[in-house]
Amino acid sequence: QVVDDILDETQTTEELGKTAGKDRAQGKMTYPAVHGIEGARRFVERL
Repeated sequence: QVVDDILDETQTTEELGKTAGKDRAQGKMTYPAVHGIEGARRFVERL
């Protein structure tokens, strides 16, 4: 899920094949929203 959240923040709609940025637009508290993109990437690397 965290990887999906990162992609939602960093890729375009065309790259994703779905609407990009929807989580942010809906005000969802995703891992990247709380910890930033780099913090989310570090978290994924530790998995």
